[in-house]
Amino acid sequence: MVLAETTKDTTVLKPKIGTLDLRQSPQYGQWMNLLGWEIIRMGKTSVFLKRLPFVGSIIKIQRSHQIPDFPIVKRIADRERAVLVKIEPSMCEEEPLLLTKLRKNGYHFSRWALIATKTQMLDLRLPQRMIFNQFKKDCRGEIRKAMTFDFAVEKNNFRDLYEVLQQSNKKKGLWTLPMKHFEMLIKSFEKRAFCIILRQGINKEAMAGCLILIAGNRAYYFLAGSTIEGKKRHAPYLVVWEAIKEAKKRGCLSWDFEGIYDERISSTKSWKGFTHFKKSFGGFEVIFPGSFTWYRNPILRLLSPFMG
Repeated sequence: MVLAETTKDTTVLKPKIGTLDLRQSPQYGQWMNLLGWEIIRMGKTSVFLKRLPFVGSIIKIQRSHQIPDFPIVKRIADRERAVLVKIEPSMCEEEPLLLTKLRKNGYHFSRWALIATKTQMLDLRLPQRMIFNQFKKDCRGEIRKAMTFDFAVEKNNFRDLYEVLQQSNKKKGLWTLPMKHFEMLIKSFEKRAFCIILRQGINKEAMAGCLILIAGNRAYYFLAGSTIEGKKRHAPYLVVWEAIKEAKKRGCLSWDFEGIYDERISSTKSWKGFTHFKKSFGGFEVIFPGSFTWYRNPILRLLSPFMG
């Protein structure tokens, strides 16, 4: 799933073009379907359609390696009275051609995105010790500090993980996925999802946790959180390390941190804090072509270059 490219100083790792992405996996499609999205197959690509009361619909095509069939996309958009179509492609062997076709078909680069347009990845084919040694010095130090608290590691207690996520997001003023939607997500991925929780103290209180989704042979760091006490005990770093080890044990060949700050996308400015956290685990950056929007309404289409 990842290719190694050797340079003078180190080994730079590149994701293999054509690798199945989470957003194009059957499990993700099942989850979207449970959330009310209709999946339309266009070749090997899943097109997601959401009907909206009174205004028509919205369409999104995310992380496909194929260049979309734009006439078919337009026919679907016209038939379903789509307000907009959002295309957020994966890496493509013919990226210059893709960008040209996007422009010719009226799609404009957006400064807002539905999913990350830049991410950080790790190569899990390496020996465990080598993976750890590639973490930055501060990260390794945080993990070693956390180990002194003698955390108990628990797997797949999704209900308690949800409680940690709620506490963590409330503290940060962030939105939490509704419990019903969270349960649908776990149901859709079944054995392709796992979670790690760190517990500590007499009451074995949950201090930190993360949810990992698997598509193909890649593990995705999908949701994570920690309590105030967990953060004091450096638990966020250790829980990632425990999840990485579990993903490797399950046969995953690469790890995706699911998004870092992208200077092209203004809506990711608030990501700078956790970008520092994710990049402390080393690995390599992956930059996707971006997020592109087409408005069916001709007036909105005319204004779209100024709408961000």
